[in-house]
Amino acid sequence: MKEKLMGALGGAGLVLWYLLALAFVIIPIWATGLPYWARILIFAVIMLTDWIGALVCVAVYAYSSFVVLSHPFGIFTVVFFVDLLLYLIFMFIPTVLKIISIYKESHSK
Repeated sequence: MKEKLMGALGGAGLVLWYLLALAFVIIPIWATGLPYWARILIFAVIMLTDWIGALVCVAVYAYSSFVVLSHPFGIFTVVFFVDLLLYLIFMFIPTVLKIISIYKESHSK
């Protein structure tokens, strides 16, 4: 996805990609309703660690989905679920497919 945005929009595509990636992290953390120090800690773990951050991000999305669904429907609910859909399409599903292909390659030899 990053390469497609860069090919179509050049440097602006790269900036757009990083803004989307930042939104993938900030929106679910904001939806949790945790204290600010906990949000900053979760943000640091997601941004500064590789696979641990990815697991924490999935857990945050799962928890924040329950939190968002327990509140009245509003514009933030729509923004959150659009963000969740984009996260699933562009980040989560490709990562899972890559892990499955690596697993199949390692066990087919």
